Amino acid sequence: MAGIGETVTLQGSGFSPVTQAWFLDMLWGAYEVVITVVSDELIELTVPELDFFSFHPQNALIVLKGPAGATVTLAQSTTIITEEGLDEILSQRDYYVQQGAVLDASRSRLRVYLESGASASLTGQNPTVFAETGSSLSVTNPGFGSRFFLAPGLTPPVSPFATIIESVPAIQPSWLPTLLWVTPQLTVSIDPPPEAILGLPYFHQITYSASAPATVTYTAEGLPPGLTIHETTGHITGTPSQAGLFHFTVEVEHQFGVSLGQYSLRVVDLGIPFLQTPSAVAVPLLTAFEYIVPVSPAAEWFSAENLPPGLELNPITGVIAGSATTPGIYEVLLEAGNPHGKTEAKVNFMVETIPPKITRLPQHASIGSVIEVEGEGFATTSAVYISSQVTRMVPAEFEVVSDQILYVTIPEIQLFPPFLTFIKLTVVAESGATVTLFQDGLFYEVTSSMPISSGRTYLVRDGGILTDLTQGTSDFYLETGGSLHASMIRFSALYLEDGAVANITDPSFNTVIHTPNAVMSIADGFEMTFIEVPVLQPSMVPNYVNLAQVPSITSPRTTSGFFRMPFVYSVAVDISATAFEAEDLPDGLTLDPETGIISGRAQQQGSFSVRLKAINENGFGEATLALTIVDPYDFWREETFAALPGGAAHPLAASTADANQDGFENLLQFALGRDPLGSNDPSTLPVLGVQVGGAAPVSGGEVLAGIAGDPPSALTYSFRRRTGDGLGDTESGYTIGRVTYFVMVSHDLDSWHTGPDWLTQSGDPVENGDGTETVTVMLNATPIDPVFVKLKVVEE
Repeated sequence: MAGIGETVTLQGSGFSPVTQAWFLDMLWGAYEVVITVVSDELIELTVPELDFFSFHPQNALIVLKGPAGATVTLAQSTTIITEEGLDEILSQRDYYVQQGAVLDASRSRLRVYLESGASASLTGQNPTVFAETGSSLSVTNPGFGSRFFLAPGLTPPVSPFATIIESVPAIQPSWLPTLLWVTPQLTVSIDPPPEAILGLPYFHQITYSASAPATVTYTAEGLPPGLTIHETTGHITGTPSQAGLFHFTVEVEHQFGVSLGQYSLRVVDLGIPFLQTPSAVAVPLLTAFEYIVPVSPAAEWFSAENLPPGLELNPITGVIAGSATTPGIYEVLLEAGNPHGKTEAKVNFMVETIPPKITRLPQHASIGSVIEVEGEGFATTSAVYISSQVTRMVPAEFEVVSDQILYVTIPEIQLFPPFLTFIKLTVVAESGATVTLFQDGLFYEVTSSMPISSGRTYLVRDGGILTDLTQGTSDFYLETGGSLHASMIRFSALYLEDGAVANITDPSFNTVIHTPNAVMSIADGFEMTFIEVPVLQPSMVPNYVNLAQVPSITSPRTTSGFFRMPFVYSVAVDISATAFEAEDLPDGLTLDPETGIISGRAQQQGSFSVRLKAINENGFGEATLALTIVDPYDFWREETFAALPGGAAHPLAASTADANQDGFENLLQFALGRDPLGSNDPSTLPVLGVQVGGAAPVSGGEVLAGIAGDPPSALTYSFRRRTGDGLGDTESGYTIGRVTYFVMVSHDLDSWHTGPDWLTQSGDPVENGDGTETVTVMLNATPIDPVFVKLKVVEE
């Protein structure tokens, strides 16, 4: 392993005349590198910055070239193509084509070495080819990023996109135990923050550009007093309490290391008094009242316009006092100043007015029906809206019965299962606005930093931060101190209290209900509606309005099963369903329409999106089940060889490979429940009779045991196999997934027999507690001397 920018030392011979070197990745990078020839046996190279498309390291071929020729590093595990050929050629693989062999492939990003006398016909993107003298090469549409190192006599392909075409006097491979793996390096560039003003709330998000996706953690040293950085979002927030120029360091820690940025932030003391008033102030009627206008830094004078009758402002101290005599909502213009300047702010003084709040809703309704809403503050209602989790707010007709009763007609609203059951009500009045939230849940309460998902309702508390939504529909209620940072928000409702922060870069079809002092950085979007209200509060109601009592599917949305093995999945619902339906099930699985149980044996492998439907008299609820069907043997190979480069695609993971060199191929290791990478207990091998222990491996997925002399009148043969309700029987062939076990009998090692005429299972299998069971069979006929028994394992 090596990282970008590190120096790699190669050992070998003949390095003195080397003048050029390249790193070649698996994708489409050919990177010429600076070399230092230390001696004829040592050469140093600096790892270049490769193009990475994932977190994972990439293996790189190294090419050295001098006047006499070139060499390329090849791993000893490279797939070798002989005259017999290969059944399948895969993309992004290394192939060595021997003399007399032919490679005919239409695959992308192959790295191919041709011996003299070998030939290749390639069609596909980005091949890399090394061709010796006397080889034959034909390339069609090689595309951008193709690389060719060709000995004399070979015509390079005509392509304006080839990254590199080198003619070399001679070329030879350098076989190595493994290739060099290069790990990605994340480079971070952080945008500097803007100036801050003393005494004013400050907000800036540290952003970065990176060469690979990353999970980062932010820390900062030297920030101005009063400012902090959020460790997961990079938000610098707070109110600076000291003026001056501050030099600070931002440290971004990620999975590839740590990146630093050093910046300066100036906190400017303008000396101007800034008003820090809320959007609204509640004032009692005919009761002594006092309010001190909040300001920082200090002001020398104050003024106020449109104060409620009975209230007066002290222009020196900024204290508003008195006894209000007339109910109503008064929009007051406040000013504060000193010799450096002045600022102003509008504040709603609400005398004996109550913002709307909903306390009770009916549990059931239908489109077009009129519902009675109970609460308070309905007297000045100007609009009512209906919405669900995934639909835009729709205006509804309403009638104000009293300050405590409101009649609302349910409008036509587009509903999508399983969200069609619940709707939310938003009431907007002169005195403020409210939206219903179910007090027992069905919304996500955010108190720290978390990512956003679509189709949800969020209640963001003080200090809660929602981030990362790139496209989707959700509803958001942000209390004072809560924040939302997203890009492509669609068909959503946003509720922003004073001091809530909403940063949206690409909004459309949204309704934003906010107080005057909400902090909004919302880009211009298509069909955006903004409603400013003096006060905003949520209504925590006992229940939502249920438009239709249809079943909602509550069972897990992902599950998996094994190929040709028993499978059971039950569709669970929250409300009783009278029928169930399923579409796009794999062959072999069926749904019971009455119970909702999917069962059977899947006859197809792969990933399936199964559409589930639960039905009752009111309608239906739908859900998509992500179903994965894998073969037990394939699953075992993926898990067992995951640590190898390429995992199950590594040559040591092949069925016929013997990874631990114990004489047993991987297919047999799986069949017998053995470890192909470690040591194994001899008791895991088949046993013939009571006198014969152990068994000898035979090439091609077989284990052989035999006995000569006077055999007993009844022989038994015991072996281990994978547990599970497989197909077939022990006597004629037992199948787990696509691996079949055969017990076979012979007297001459030439003719082999199986089936109930030759053997019978003796008793029930015995569980071994490790995923295997031991099976014993008895030979039926009186054996003839000699007798041989073998276990043959066949992969379909």
